[in-house]
Amino acid sequence: FTCLEQDTLYKDFHESLQKTMVLREGSEITNIVLSDVNGTQISLESLRGKVVLVDFWASWCRPCRMEIPNFKSMYDAYHQAGFEIYSVSVDNDVMAWKRALEQEKMPWPNVRDDKKVYSTMFNVASIPFTILIDKEGKIVAKGLRGPDLSDAISKALSK
Repeated sequence: FTCLEQDTLYKDFHESLQKTMVLREGSEITNIVLSDVNGTQISLESLRGKVVLVDFWASWCRPCRMEIPNFKSMYDAYHQAGFEIYSVSVDNDVMAWKRALEQEKMPWPNVRDDKKVYSTMFNVASIPFTILIDKEGKIVAKGLRGPDLSDAISKALSK
């Protein structure tokens, strides 16, 4: 390796490590502030006191769309107990995002990260990507789906 290659590898390694540390379980999640379909800014911090599933998704992502009915079931089962979902779309096409919202009828906050600020900050390499946070805003788990997610929500709500 030349010095330049070593510097680049070193820099890339540290950038990757920093992004990993941002999502370390037990650490407090960075606040997200993005606009919903009506242009109203919704902050993740506004949901403090609830167990929140942060869901990065896109209208064109088939696995993301297939996960929505599961999220609706969990939302119905746990919402009254203090569970909320905060969906973050990474759609570039605002109209495709709006159509998906019309079709899916998700009853929770939906915002769009059109500049990819938060998806980059959280090192979202593939979607769907989920982060479960507790009532204090600390990261409980990430990447969970199905029964594992349901169990983690139930456990976080009982604390």
